[in-house]
Amino acid sequence: MLFSAQVFLCVFVSFIAMEKKYTADNIQSLLPHEHVRLRPQLYFKTCFDQGHLNDLPFEALCHAMDEYFSSACSQIEIALYAQGFSILYDANMSLEKDVEGNTRMENILTKIYACRNEKKHLEVGAEFCKLGLATLIFASKKALVQSASKSNKLTLQFKNGQVEKRQFENVTNAHPYTLIYLEIDAQLMPNLGYDFSAIQERAKALNEKLGTTLVQTKNCSSEDFKYAF
Repeated sequence: MLFSAQVFLCVFVSFIAMEKKYTADNIQSLLPHEHVRLRPQLYFKTCFDQGHLNDLPFEALCHAMDEYFSSACSQIEIALYAQGFSILYDANMSLEKDVEGNTRMENILTKIYACRNEKKHLEVGAEFCKLGLATLIFASKKALVQSASKSNKLTLQFKNGQVEKRQFENVTNAHPYTLIYLEIDAQLMPNLGYDFSAIQERAKALNEKLGTTLVQTKNCSSEDFKYAF
C-alpha cells in the first residue's frame, strides 16, 4: 500500500511539473524563418561539417538549373562579393498569382522547401535543391531577389529572413532575368566563409558535366554588393 502511494505521488508531481512547464504563456509557435535562424546547424550541417560556405552559391542555382533543362536559361553568373554572393541568369521566376494573390516567385522565396514543389525536372531537386531558396534567405542578414518577365518586374528585399520591401512594376519588352543576392548572417555561421577558387573549380566541373559554358564566375570579393531599390 505504501509502494502504491509513492508511485501515485511521483506521477502526480510529474503531472504538476508538466502542467507548469507547458502552459499557454510559454508554448511558442515559431515561424519558418525563426526556426531556421534558431537552428542553423540543423539546416546547414554540411557547411558546419566542411568548415566553409562554398556549396551555397550552387544551392541557389535550383531555379536557374530548372529553367536550363527547360531550354529557357543559357547564361548563369556567380559573383562573390565581400559580404556575400550573387546569382544572375537570363530567365525569370513566374510572376503568376495563386488563389491567395501571391506570386509563384514569392512562394518559392518565402515558404520553406516550396521550390521543390515548383520543379519541372526532378534531377534538379536531387542536386541543387537540398536546402531550398527560402532556407538560404531565412539564414541571410540581407537578401535581394529581382526577377523580370517581358511585361512585369518584382523586387523583394529581405532583412534577417523577412520581407522588408516589395516593389512590383509593369515593364515593356524586358529581357527576362533573375538576380539573387544573399548575405548569409555571420552570427548564425561564425568563422565560415567562401573560397573563390573552390567555387570556380566546381563551376568548371558543372560545365564539363553539362558539356556547356553555362556557369561563369566573377571575383568581386574586394567589393560590396551595390543596389539601389
